[in-house]
Amino acid sequence: ETLPKVTLQEGPEPIRHVVEPGETAYSISRLYRVSVPSLASWNGLGKDLAVRVGQRLLIPVVDDGTPKEQTQVDLTQTAPGEGSVTPIPPSAVEPLPDAVEEVVLPDSPNLVKDRTSDGGSQKFLKPVSGKVLRGYSNKSGGNEGLDFAAPKGANVVAGQAGEVALVSSVGVDKKIVLIRHPGNMYSVYSNVSNVSVTKGQPVTRGQSIAKVAGGSPSFLHFEIRRGTESVDPSPFF
Repeated sequence: ETLPKVTLQEGPEPIRHVVEPGETAYSISRLYRVSVPSLASWNGLGKDLAVRVGQRLLIPVVDDGTPKEQTQVDLTQTAPGEGSVTPIPPSAVEPLPDAVEEVVLPDSPNLVKDRTSDGGSQKFLKPVSGKVLRGYSNKSGGNEGLDFAAPKGANVVAGQAGEVALVSSVGVDKKIVLIRHPGNMYSVYSNVSNVSVTKGQPVTRGQSIAKVAGGSPSFLHFEIRRGTESVDPSPFF
C-alpha cells in the first residue's frame, strides 16, 4: 500500500518536480542530492520505486534552519534501464494568493453516503472551525484540498476515525499529519504544530491531533484522498 504525498505552504518549501520521459527515482534523487528512500517515503512510491511521466514528486527538504525559496527546474536526466508506470501522486500545495476568495461550504448532511466495506464515501468533520480561504481545484497546479482560516494555536481534529499513517516535519516548526481511513481513503492536515499523535496510533472522529502552526494569513490545509488521487473535500462534510 502506498501513501499519498503532501506538503506545507509555509517555511522551507519542498521543490515540486514533474517527471520527464526516461527519468527514474534514482536519477531524480541524484539530481537533487537526496536519498532514494527519503524520496520514496515522501511520495509513497512502491517497492519497485517506479515513477511515471507527468508524475509530480515532492523533493524532501533538508532543513538547516534557514528559509529556502521554491524553484522550478527543467530536468531531463535519465538512468538507463530504470522506470515504469505507477499511479499519479498528489501535487504540492500552492501558496495562498494575496487576495483570497471566500468559499462557503454546503451544509447539507446528505451530500454523501456513509462508507461501505467496498470503499464508498465517508462523512467527515471539519478539522477546524473557520471559513474556507481557498477552495479545491483539480486543474494542474491547483489546490488539491481546502485552506481553512484558523488562528495560530487553533485545535485541529481528525475528520474521521482511522490510523495515523505519517507524521512528518517540514521546516523548523511545521508538520504534516496523514490519517488512513477504511477503503483506501486518507485525510491530510498540513501547516500544523504541536502534534499529539504518532505514526500507527488509532484515532477517533473528532479527536484532537495538532494545533494550527500559523502563517500570514493563518490557515490549515486539509485534503481528502482516495488512494493517491485528491478529491474535493466539500461534499464529505
